[in-house]
Formats: sequence, structure tokens, C-alpha cells
Amino acid sequence: MNVIGPDDDLDNPWSACPPVYLHGFLSGTLMKLVAATMAHLVKQAIGAGQTETSIARELDAYCGLVHRTKKRCSNVELGSHPLTPMPHGISDHVLNGKSMDGNKRMSIARLMHGFVATTNLFTPQMRTKHYEMYELAFQCREDMYRPVRRGDLQAIQKRIDNFDDRLIKYMLEFSPSKCCSEKHHQYRHYAHHRLQLGCTAFEMAFEHTYAVGFKKQVLFTNKSALSKSEQTATKHYFRTGLRRLTSALKMRTPVHTNVPAPTSRVVELAHLKPFEAFPWPDDKSKLWLKRKAATVAPPLTHAATSMRMTIANRQHAKGGNLRMTPELLRAESGDERVWVDDLRVHYNDAVTGRRKIGFGKAIGFFMDAADAFHVGIQWCKIVGRQSINATTRMTKVELIEDSYDFVPAGSIRNGALLMPLATPPLVGHPQQYHVIQSHREAVELRSWALAV
Repeated sequence: MNVIGPDDDLDNPWSACPPVYLHGFLSGTLMKLVAATMAHLVKQAIGAGQTETSIARELDAYCGLVHRTKKRCSNVELGSHPLTPMPHGISDHVLNGKSMDGNKRMSIARLMHGFVATTNLFTPQMRTKHYEMYELAFQCREDMYRPVRRGDLQAIQKRIDNFDDRLIKYMLEFSPSKCCSEKHHQYRHYAHHRLQLGCTAFEMAFEHTYAVGFKKQVLFTNKSALSKSEQTATKHYFRTGLRRLTSALKMRTPVHTNVPAPTSRVVELAHLKPFEAFPWPDDKSKLWLKRKAATVAPPLTHAATSMRMTIANRQHAKGGNLRMTPELLRAESGDERVWVDDLRVHYNDAVTGRRKIGFGKAIGFFMDAADAFHVGIQWCKIVGRQSINATTRMTKVELIEDSYDFVPAGSIRNGALLMPLATPPLVGHPQQYHVIQSHREAVELRSWALAV
């Protein structure tokens, strides 16, 4: 979080008074995109001989499948609660325009994106149009969420304008106002307003905390006889006072330069047990990992089903307070059915020696005699010749049978969020998933694949 006051490097001259663009984007623009996708689904279903009710039930069944799969998310770049469980579906919310909080809005968008990615209603050419819209939406959301440099604002404005133009064409057929509403054009001056006022989500929360604290502790309560306008006016006077104070004291965020990139570091294993007493999730993983444990030196001595570690959120600036995020990773356990973490891992290819990005399911967390930490995983392979599918714009992976390994805990780059496919799995391939990543991670994975 930046100290209140002007910053010559970042985009927040006054972080005490940001507008609420991110909230408006999630509650308005993103929900318009989801509603337009639902209208496209209904139109295509009716053309294929189905009804609106039948396609809504298919969508709700997919949401229930995602809930039952119990895939936990520890991806720190996707934000808090990136996929809130929606066991009863989302069609009623979308078709009837029900209100919901911010976390559910992002979850509804991701569930709709995942359903469209695998439904058989669309041709590959039709799918590409939908996928590119969601890719742009998630990229714009990340741009609004994180602090950026002043010089990057024009590029962000260009992406927002591109998304706005394409959204109008995407939903023009189903818009009662023919996309003449002001909501479609309120982001045309986003970069200018952000440069003048600053509007990252974290700063908005910080300012809100100050204002609410002042209201509760100093003068106002819910039973106050003062009018709402007087309360709001006094709150603005408080913000103005903060700005004058910071200006007088010349408070500003120090510019961090030449700061080495932080690395993931293990904090501790939770509920340690002797290695021999570890509750393996199944006999197959026990057989393979115990066989590999015999070759690990120094030998493994302790194990746990959860591990606390700090993961770098690479969307934030190096050296910033929000760069490192503590996370609790959970593995599959034989004692009970829990939400299992999937992991994004960096490793060296045994044949080429190049660094690669892989995905795997956490089986357990282990410590050896030298107090070094290891993670037992079941590997996933990327389906297809490209790491990012050219049509779906998503990474598709498949859990590999009899492919277990120990990797150093430091090789964990981030958590991974795996969503099941909406269509029935192919015969012999029952464990295929789509990986939900931040836009930055998807670009990184694509660039690494091109480099290879």
C-alpha cells in the first residue's frame, strides 16, 4: 500500500480520494458481458432445437460440477475468492438480473467463460469471439486492480477503448438501448481520471477505512440526527485535511529501484507427523511416492497435509508491501475429502535443460533431515501442441496416471485453479481440466512456449 500523498513515479498523486471505477466495471460492464453471453447461448440453443430452460439447466449443472470437484484456489494473482462456489447455478442470476457482491460477479464471469469454452453449441470460429471478449475483460480488470506506472496508463486506456468497442458489437443485438447507455462510454477518460485522482482498488479500500473510522469514532453514528449530505460533506472535509497534512509533511512513497525479485519461501508445515504415519490419499500415490522417497537424500523425516508459504504476487511492484502474499496450501488426504490445491511449478526439462512451467496436484508436503522442504505432486500434462489453445485462449491439462514426483518447495511459483470441462470427458481421458490463470501468467506461459 502506498503512503498517502503524491508520487512522482506511480499513478496516484492523491491516493486518499480515488474514484470507484473498478466497482463500476465489475457491477456494470462485466455483468453486461455475461448477460450478452447468456443471450448468445439462448439464441444458439433455440437454433439447435433446444429451449431457454434446457440450456439454463446445462449451465447450472456445470456450476454444480465445478462445486463438486472441490478444486481449491491459492493463486494469489487472481485475487481473493476468484471462484466462489455456486452449487445451484448462475442462470437465474443472469437472466433475472439479481444483484450480488463483487466476488460473485467475478465467479459468474469465470463460470460462464468455462462453460462456453467446452459446450458443443458453438463452432470454433464462434467460440473465439467469446473467448477474446473474456480475455480482454479479465485483462482490463487486472489493469484497474493493480498499481501501474504513469507511462503505462495510455496503453491501458487503449485496451479499455478496444474492449468497449468490441463489447458494443458483441451485445448490440440484445441491447434495448442499442448500446447508447452512458455505461458503455464511461471509461473513455479512465486514464485521465486515474492520473489526476488515482484509483487502484487497494487505495480505495484504504481511503474507505479512514472515512468509516472517522465517522464512527469521532462524530457520527447510525442514529445521528444529521442529514446524509452533512455526513458526506464532513467526510470530504476530512479527506481534504489529510491531503493538506501530507502535502505539508511532504509524505510520498519511496521509489524502489534495483530490488531483487523475492522468491517463494516456506514458513512452516502445519500439523507435522512422522513420514511413516502420513495419511496417503490412495494406495497408488503411496506406492509411487514411497518408492521415490527411498532415493531422496537426505531422507524424508516428517510430513503434513498443509503448508504455509509466502508466494510472490508478480502483478505488484518489486519491493512493495503487497508483493509477498502468505498462503496456506492443502493437499489431498486419506482421512477426509478436502478442497485440494493444484500448483503451478517451474522445473528444468530433463531432455533440453530448458526451464518450463508445469501443473500438478498436491499430494503432501514433506521435510527431510536437513530441514529442507519438498512437495509430493501428481503431474498434469498440457493437452495439445500449444501451451495456450489458439481457439479457447485457455490452457487445457490432463492429470497423468502413475506420474508422481517430489519437487523442492521453492519451485512452486503460484497456486493453480483447475476447472472441469462442461462436456462429457473423452473415453480414456476422464481427468481433463482448464487452468484459470491471471492474464499476466497466461502471457508468460505463451512467451515461454514460443521461446522453446
